[in-house]
Amino acid sequence: MDISLDSTCTFILKPEEKQFKLIYEGDHFSFRKIQVEKGCNRIIVKHRSKGGSIVVLEKNTDGSYKVYKEIFDWIQRSLMKNFIQGINDFYYLDGKFYNETNEEIKVVYPKWTQILALSNRTYHVKDNLYLAYETNSFLILFDHQPKITFVSPTQVDFMTREKLRDQSLHFYEIDDIVLKNFKMRPSVIKGLRKLGNLEEMKEYIARELSFNLI
Repeated sequence: MDISLDSTCTFILKPEEKQFKLIYEGDHFSFRKIQVEKGCNRIIVKHRSKGGSIVVLEKNTDGSYKVYKEIFDWIQRSLMKNFIQGINDFYYLDGKFYNETNEEIKVVYPKWTQILALSNRTYHVKDNLYLAYETNSFLILFDHQPKITFVSPTQVDFMTREKLRDQSLHFYEIDDIVLKNFKMRPSVIKGLRKLGNLEEMKEYIARELSFNLI
């Protein structure tokens, strides 16, 4: 059963254990380890229960942490959960993206955050390029907005497909079997990082997708 977390809750950081302790509940929280190790002024914390509370903690002058905000929006929750688990290297809060040291970064325009929230993972390719991937559904290269889109016509709804079609520089609806057989590997991201322009990246992704049909 989840607990109630609000601005009256005080968390004590125990540096020797790299853990938080809620003064009346004990250790039941997950977080990104490096944020605790660095004693960041803001730390994202999730209660370990299924569907548990996700809160933003802010540091007090005495080194303890107070709940700044509880997160209810599903997009922010999804991206924060992926951040805590180490799936993504960023989180989304109040219309802005932040890295693990809480520096504001640019990932995509806010209207595309739902795509990232639906993704298994969003990979930072290089510079402003991010690759969002959802198994069996889509593979989209962003430069703030979609540039190269490969999407399943049966797994992604019509309105989302049309929105992507209208905004993408290159848009392709591909057979489900292509995405079903595709396996995202670290080598795919490494290969993209070596390329110099979007045309080369488009051809590279298309080859990788085709290779999995052989």
